[in-house]
Amino acid sequence: SDNKQKTHKFESSDFEVQMSLDLIDTLVRMNEIEEAKKKYLSIKDRLTESQISSVSPKVIS
Repeated sequence: SDNKQKTHKFESSDFEVQMSLDLIDTLVRMNEIEEAKKKYLSIKDRLTESQISSVSPKVIS
């Protein structure tokens, strides 16, 4: 049952990450690059390779 809890926790944080990625996209479109960078750095260590590659180069550079 310990495993189930971990998986569930991962799913909820994954949802949070997805929301953050959407927010970063929105900020980039609004040209709020600094804000987008801050948000990206705050979730960076929780992202998968494919999620990172989906982030705008403006934010990562």
